[in-house]
Amino acid sequence: MHPREAHRLHRRRRLTAVRAGVGVGVVAEVVVPTAAAVVQTAAAVVQTAAAVVQTA
Repeated sequence: MHPREAHRLHRRRRLTAVRAGVGVGVVAEVVVPTAAAVVQTAAAVVQTAAAVVQTA
């Protein structure tokens, strides 16, 4: 294989890795706030349940 060809292949692989990293970052940006919202909702439900129990 020609050295230039190997270099090009390596570069493409690195680009793919970068793209994959960006994809992971995007997924994390979506998942983290969603998880936070779920946790907040769960906390609200627990508080509501506690209030209901106190009222009863």
